[in-house]
Amino acid sequence: MCWNYGQEGHPESPARVSETYKYLESLGFGFTEAVKCEKSDVLKAHTERLVKQVASGDYFDSDTPAYSGIYDYALLSAGAAVAAM
Repeated sequence: MCWNYGQEGHPESPARVSETYKYLESLGFGFTEAVKCEKSDVLKAHTERLVKQVASGDYFDSDTPAYSGIYDYALLSAGAAVAAM
């Protein structure tokens, strides 16, 4: 889970993740532990340059700031999407 993923003032925050989790759980949704995808999975949708920038922390987008560990969060998120297919 992304319980520590966030930056003050940005809408993506631990509180938002926690509240969303609790709400979906109350509706009966189940959850599985996300597993990181392979870099090759990410390269199906993104360029090598972008992947390297995100992995090195040399990346900033106003919607997705370069939080510490963002590359690992991205691999987990993409891994969950791949597993859901």
